[in-house]
This record gives sequence, structure tokens and C-alpha cells, in this order.
Amino acid sequence: MAVFTAAYPGSVARRYDSVETGDTMFFKIEAQEGSKRRDVTYNNPGDLVKIEDLIATTDLPATAQHVIQTDYAIDEVTYAAKITQGDRVTYQVTVKKSETLFGLAFDSAGKLTSAHEVKVNIVLERGP
Repeated sequence: MAVFTAAYPGSVARRYDSVETGDTMFFKIEAQEGSKRRDVTYNNPGDLVKIEDLIATTDLPATAQHVIQTDYAIDEVTYAAKITQGDRVTYQVTVKKSETLFGLAFDSAGKLTSAHEVKVNIVLERGP
């Protein structure tokens, strides 16, 4: 939290989680700075691993916007983020088309790098 607070003094941490992947522990902080929402991930020593800035569709590269409109004829964009990992920038977008969700990934220039249908499984368990 100290590293986050120093890097983003105007942000408020809304939620934070720890996630262990293999032998590595990561800490994800969901933050709000004014109207901007940002998720920041650090490793255990406190080094920045990833920044995920939620953005408007209009903030995507023009090439990505064109692919979304022409190839997917979407009903709505439900999620758009600019992902920064070191000096690498990518974009992740979730779109809804006829009640089906698609996850799209774009490189920094807006070229589509992957697309897949998003399957959501909700499991409800009842206690005794």
C-alpha cells in the first residue's frame, strides 16, 4: 500500500486482493481517482507488474474501434481497458452481441490479437 500511495497520491484504494500464482504472490489494488478507475498489480517485493486503466471505447486506437464496429456489430461494449506491463501496452475489450459476450485483445496499434466467446458459469451452493 505504501508503494501504491506514493505512486498515486490522489487515488483511493477501493479494494485489494492477494493472488498466488505458482510460487509468486501478487497484490491487486482497485483504485478510484476522481472519475478514473484503475487496477494496479504489484509483486511481493512491491514492484509494479501491471496497470489496468478502464477507458471509454473512444479512447481505444481507431483500428480497434473499427474492428469492433465492423466485425462484431456489437450491441454494447461492457468493458474496455488499457493494460500497461513495463513498456508494453495492450487493450482488452468485452463486447456484447445478441446476448453473447466476446473477449477481444488488441496490441498497442489496435490490431486484433485474440478473440473468444466469454463463458460465464455461476455456481450457487446452499449451506446445510
